[in-house]
Amino acid sequence: MVPPEQRNPLLQYYGKPIHPFLEDPDVTEICINGASNIYVERGGRLHLTDARFENDAQLEEFVRQIAHHLRQDIDGDTHPILDARLEDGSRVNAILPPYSVGYVAVTIRPSPKHRMSLDDLLRLHMLDERIARRVEQAIADGDSVMTAGGTGSGKTTLLRAFTQFIPRDERVLIVEDTTEGLAPGHPHAVQLEAARRRRHADDQLTVTMDALITNTLRMRGDKIIVGEVRTPEAAAALFAARNTGHSVPLSTVHANSARDTFLRLRHLLAAANPSIPIAVHDETVRSNLRLVLHVRKVRVGDEVRRRVTELIETREGEIREVLRYDADADTWH
Repeated sequence: MVPPEQRNPLLQYYGKPIHPFLEDPDVTEICINGASNIYVERGGRLHLTDARFENDAQLEEFVRQIAHHLRQDIDGDTHPILDARLEDGSRVNAILPPYSVGYVAVTIRPSPKHRMSLDDLLRLHMLDERIARRVEQAIADGDSVMTAGGTGSGKTTLLRAFTQFIPRDERVLIVEDTTEGLAPGHPHAVQLEAARRRRHADDQLTVTMDALITNTLRMRGDKIIVGEVRTPEAAAALFAARNTGHSVPLSTVHANSARDTFLRLRHLLAAANPSIPIAVHDETVRSNLRLVLHVRKVRVGDEVRRRVTELIETREGEIREVLRYDADADTWH
């Protein structure tokens, strides 16, 4: 459980209707579609609850108080979107009307009550021992491992578990858009988080992911972990780090399949450097990635579970499949 001193009073007071769900270790997402439609995700499935805010004004005040606490703006005219991380690690996204049509839309991802270890993921059958050993060997060899998938598929959960393969006597530099608690317990992990635009006009400086990745090259890191590659600039900075001899063993990206990961990264590089031929970008990606895992939610019997569905590797620039998940047998071959 999250220690009492780390629980945000805003969620307890202004978010009183949803507070029980924030304390429930089985709830992985809270989706609020206006004051009277609140869903929670348990076991990969959404369930409508009986919880209600008194009215839309109360719900909007809840959102505004969170923004105010974090010194961010949110209003229906110039700043209708809030994307925030609270002190306990919970993620809050909110969109106000008229951009969310008819009601305030809020999505909350509570901070996990328990950080999954690799042993936990093996026990839950999210991956098997062969996949874990492949990743361990790649990291030991100084190769890059990319975990791909959609939102909520388990990319960060895998990434966090794989950090246990990094030797304890190495300095680890972690770059994230929003801190997710990577490398828990590592004795020499330095966490860097991209800055958000603040409320006051005299505090407008932002620090982007690519700026942080570039800065790690001057911080004497043995390993650099990039939480998620979202922008062309971040992709360019990541591959620039690899090409200058720095070890970037672990990162994640949104992609629909393991092979689509190469296309996604190639397109990001092309957007960052459009004057360079696309074939060069393709070669850059293939030369700097050894393993790509794709993870997604799948139906196993009557339940929805997260599984690594593909593992592919590159050898001398060629992509080949190593393991594929068989949903019928719930195993890999």
